[in-house]
Amino acid sequence: MFATVARNKGIPEHIFNFVMGHQADPLKYDKPPWTDQGEANVTNELQKLRPFLNLITHRGEVEIGQSHFEQIVETIAISKGMDSEYVKGKLTLYAAELPAIRAELAKTKAEGVIAEVLECI
Repeated sequence: MFATVARNKGIPEHIFNFVMGHQADPLKYDKPPWTDQGEANVTNELQKLRPFLNLITHRGEVEIGQSHFEQIVETIAISKGMDSEYVKGKLTLYAAELPAIRAELAKTKAEGVIAEVLECI
């Protein structure tokens, strides 16, 4: 499916073969994917496929400035059919119970607020 979608969307064959692990250059002279510019080209071309390969939402555009945490929240919310703000709140509360995060929160006033919220749940 990947190769078909990639070819139909105009992704160069050498790029999607590289991504699938196929050996495009048996003598290994061609090394563009291993350079900064080559990596950028591969990433740029693959971004075109995201909306077509995301089977859950058929969306794929990564919002600029969206953190990894926000992406995880969105993925969980979509896959579970839940409100993203609810999921974000729950994950934040669970994270606050982790010892390393609790130690960091102890340095701020946020610990007391989170403790009050946890008591209500």
